[in-house]
Amino acid sequence: MACCPRGQDARGGKVTGFPPPVAVLERLEGLAMIAAETLVDEQVTLMRDSPREYLALADATSDLPALCVDDARYTFDRPALLTVVDTAEMRAICSMCHAVVQCDAFATAALPPVGFWAGRQYPEPKDDTAA
Repeated sequence: MACCPRGQDARGGKVTGFPPPVAVLERLEGLAMIAAETLVDEQVTLMRDSPREYLALADATSDLPALCVDDARYTFDRPALLTVVDTAEMRAICSMCHAVVQCDAFATAALPPVGFWAGRQYPEPKDDTAA
């Protein structure tokens, strides 16, 4: 088994956070373009509606990217395909991130239509047990 050079992933890309497992990348790869197209329009709206919180998050991540920066699971718009293991890993990564406070403030103000922000999934899952 070949080892990757320090600071690079298996494809030779720079690792700036915690890369997702290969199995997750393979599952999400075909859907990445769909998610990217959708997110561009949504991000513009979120930035416009929550400028103070967005600027604080942008400032917190300007010199040191958030730990989720290279992990497509955080911006994935089909949360039903994420496993319990995925969400547990994502919450753990969020808890270690230097920008979690700013991320939470932005998500709370903007209420993003999709994504995983500061350890929470948006939209928040419905509790099917309540009746």
